[in-house]
Amino acid sequence: AMEVDSAALTVHAQVYTTGSELDRNGDFTLRENFHNNIRKIFEKFQFKPTKILDIGCSTGLSSFKFLETFPGAEIIGLDLSPYMLSVAQFKLNTNQKLLQSLKAPVSFIHAAGEDTSMGPGDVDLVSISLVSHELPASASAAIFQEAYRILPSGGAIAIMDMDPDSANFKKFSSNPFAFTAFKSTEPWIQEYVSMDMYSSLRDCGFSKVQMLSNSPRHRTVVGFKL
Repeated sequence: AMEVDSAALTVHAQVYTTGSELDRNGDFTLRENFHNNIRKIFEKFQFKPTKILDIGCSTGLSSFKFLETFPGAEIIGLDLSPYMLSVAQFKLNTNQKLLQSLKAPVSFIHAAGEDTSMGPGDVDLVSISLVSHELPASASAAIFQEAYRILPSGGAIAIMDMDPDSANFKKFSSNPFAFTAFKSTEPWIQEYVSMDMYSSLRDCGFSKVQMLSNSPRHRTVVGFKL
């Protein structure tokens, strides 16, 4: 769990690299573009979240980013790994500058994304970053259904993950050697690639589903509960 932040920096350094030198700001840019995209979509539909659930928050990288984008919103990070949550809580407890600047509570809870134990309307935004490609399609669908259950009318779901329809991903996946090696570390990637996320969200009841690119191989997907 202590290696997650450095692993994210390493993996995402390749995302925006065009030459031989890796982009050290790749992880920051990826997350910044996701938040720019959701801001753009939220402004279009006049939506501003006040209480955010970050499913699959890991060590808090995705959760802490929401403090910059929506500084007045309460943030709840949720993960199934107590080790990841321990690191997230440690990062929060030891960052005095962050603690002093907080305008709303930040907390981390141990639970499954498919069964959050929250009630309807407990949060108005559910965010899921870089999680779905790690799961069977049935688990992702169950998380989307749980998000719909706990959101109020007018609430939103925001997802950031790989984009199987991007030219970059299609080129990569067409290389049988590279993609086979990739699948050895991502056992559910084939199910993710085959999943129609638009249909999965609509089947749960989400409407106004929007998609924007936020890297050569990642996408932002947003849906609303009417």
